[in-house]
Amino acid sequence: MRKAKVVCLQRRHYVITTKSKPGLPVAENRLQRQFNVDAPNRVWTVDITYLSTQEGGLYLAIVLDLFSRRIIGWCLDEYLRETLAGNALQMALIRRTPTGSLMHHSDRGCQYTSAACQARNCYDNAVAERFFGSLKSERTDQEIYSTRTQAKSAVIDYTSQRLHSTLGYRTPIHYEQAHGFS
Repeated sequence: MRKAKVVCLQRRHYVITTKSKPGLPVAENRLQRQFNVDAPNRVWTVDITYLSTQEGGLYLAIVLDLFSRRIIGWCLDEYLRETLAGNALQMALIRRTPTGSLMHHSDRGCQYTSAACQARNCYDNAVAERFFGSLKSERTDQEIYSTRTQAKSAVIDYTSQRLHSTLGYRTPIHYEQAHGFS
């Protein structure tokens, strides 16, 4: 590795965003780690992560369609509020207008066990967590953003360009187009 000048990229410190509130009901896990979906708008998985900038922290909530691994809704905010998850879901609903059965799948964080999200909740969201791992190792951990606006631009850019191994190393948009969806 030294000869080739290859270095291992180290992850930044970890900020816990999943905080369960005792006493709130938790939905059963209906997905059961079945992450391959045959059509869009059948299963959406969601999660929240923290991004650091010199200006201060930034929280990112996403809604990811398991069919194409495409980010179809997102919200970025300075504060971790229950509305963060709801705003990301609202964007996804407006952009996709799903019909038929749809599963909204999340972890057990208080943003998703709130009354607003409880009817759609589950807790095994490994695909969304994997997206955040890729986002951080491939993009945001390599930069120190001066402003939240720069971090937002990097996230938006990454979501439209990322290649996904599950999709044959195509972008989510190209995968959907290849299957007659867009």
